Amino acid sequence: MFPTFPRSATIESMVIAAVQAGWFSSLREKLPGVQISKSRRLFDCCNKPALMAERVFVGVLTFDDLLLHHTLAPISLSFYGMKPAAGAEFESWLWDTPSNRVSILGYAFCPLCVEEDTLRFGCGHWRREHQIESVRICQTHRIGLWGLDECRRCRSDFYSTKRCAFLPGQRCPICRKGEGRALPLGKTISPGYQAYCELFTDALLMPIPEIGPRERRALAELPRLLCNGNIEVFSCILQSWLGNQSHFLASIVSDAMRFLYQPAVDLGRSRMIPSLILLAALKRTVYGYPANVERWAM
Repeated sequence: MFPTFPRSATIESMVIAAVQAGWFSSLREKLPGVQISKSRRLFDCCNKPALMAERVFVGVLTFDDLLLHHTLAPISLSFYGMKPAAGAEFESWLWDTPSNRVSILGYAFCPLCVEEDTLRFGCGHWRREHQIESVRICQTHRIGLWGLDECRRCRSDFYSTKRCAFLPGQRCPICRKGEGRALPLGKTISPGYQAYCELFTDALLMPIPEIGPRERRALAELPRLLCNGNIEVFSCILQSWLGNQSHFLASIVSDAMRFLYQPAVDLGRSRMIPSLILLAALKRTVYGYPANVERWAM
């Protein structure tokens, strides 16, 4: 029987747990029948949900299950105004541009989630909602996230090649460290940052219409609605709303201002998504949530 895991565990996390449970011989096991020159091994194929559904999670999870509940893909679906669809072309646009702010290969975790996962599933899991770089709060427990310490002795083996991958709550098999530490967050969490983190996490569960291609231009109206069109004043309002957390969202705030000055600018989805979600979170705080937004298929 395939090891059990929480909904929202990353594909990488489920594969690591399966290897540790003896379902596979190792993370480097070759997938039979896969003729892909650079991605023939088990762990190398984790960013290919269709392939993983067909060759690894057979009878356990479908492509839609993996895509909607175990990756950050739903955030991109909102950005492009798309619905999930199986096929190589769909996967191609989904994974073509790695993002440094919307990353599925992070190593952050919530200590309370790890405790609950260990009791229920036998081990902790990397959860997708904890791997968004600018989101440092667990929305389930309302506490700050932790991240793994970067041990210089084993970084090249684990953090680069991931040959010795482990799960949160487990110690690094090389240096016996890697227990983690609290991510910098500030003494108090501002209402603005909490709203931003909540909306970013909600984007995994349901479409966020404000950031879609047809609706995002409306976000550019916020300075006019709130401060007579003065974008500099609006920037001060935004940073005040973010409070103690504004310093590590500085680049996202900067991208948001660039969008407000030039709504047609194309910064690429890795930069635009966080800034649009920030503006959408402020808009929802002031004007309320849109009606009739359905969740992704459960």
